[in-house]
Amino acid sequence: MADANLQEFSKQQFDEAYKRALERKRLFKEYLARHQVMEKLNGAIEKLYECERLPEDPLEFIAIEVTSKGGHGGASNIQQQGSLKGKLSGNSRNLSGQQ
Repeated sequence: MADANLQEFSKQQFDEAYKRALERKRLFKEYLARHQVMEKLNGAIEKLYECERLPEDPLEFIAIEVTSKGGHGGASNIQQQGSLKGKLSGNSRNLSGQQ
């Protein structure tokens, strides 16, 4: 009898945890949709696929494409602009006083 009660209690706990997880997942999906995150990521990946010359760092390309506000230029000009990482490391050297 005590074993049956324990099993029922465990099942109840599992069901409650499962419902909370489903609700959290639903809210997270709404959050992503509200900010068009999936659409922006998919668009960036499509642009990456359409590149004639694939960039050295696809994550850098996607990051620039997703964060570019105007949507013009963005990651499409990576080859012309040079590597963002190189620019950042150069800036950090300049900030620390090294050349």
